[in-house]
Amino acid sequence: MTDEKKAKLIRKAVMLVIFGGAIGLGYFLKMPVWDFSKDKEEEVADAEAEQLIRDEMNAENRLTILNSMVDGNPDSEKLKELLEQLKKDKYGDQVEPVDLDIQKCKNLADEHAVDLEEFAGQLDFYADGQKLGTLKGVTDPVVVEQTIDRYLAGLVKRYGPNWLPNVEGMTRRNTATQAVAQPKPKPSGVPGMERVGGGVPGMTRAKPGQSNLRIEPADQPKK
Repeated sequence: MTDEKKAKLIRKAVMLVIFGGAIGLGYFLKMPVWDFSKDKEEEVADAEAEQLIRDEMNAENRLTILNSMVDGNPDSEKLKELLEQLKKDKYGDQVEPVDLDIQKCKNLADEHAVDLEEFAGQLDFYADGQKLGTLKGVTDPVVVEQTIDRYLAGLVKRYGPNWLPNVEGMTRRNTATQAVAQPKPKPSGVPGMERVGGGVPGMTRAKPGQSNLRIEPADQPKK
């Protein structure tokens, strides 16, 4: 066997050892070293999840609340529970909380400027695909509820009283059917006197050509 053949065999042996070691390490760590099909499936699933969220943001006749979620973050979990409770107890179909997993939907997270370093909960409000505002670092239930009420009132004012769906147990005032106050007519005649039948109380209208003026004689002084 020549030196050249020996060198080729050694190179093949080294390559087999490296290749076998890589496969063995991959199985040991449960990570696919050479098969990238799983990563592709994850990318497709993440893209579909992101599209579903965008569809929710464009939904009509409701206020969509986008809740940025970070695994293990107590603020995002607290906001999730709060929004679900408010929907159940107060708003019904008027609002729809939607979870945004910022690890999976990185494009949406970047669009909403989610800051992981200083993350303390973030809510983004949408209606008909239009962004209404953002609430960052606030988990106070009172502030969250007041913010939702303000946006809902603005939507009713913008789109009309029938824009949002009805909620059982709640009555929405229909401003379109409210009576408009009419100005009171100005009083005519002498202040403190009321005209009856077109005349003045205690007086009789004279016929044409006649006068109803009668002069009473003055009282004579007693002798």
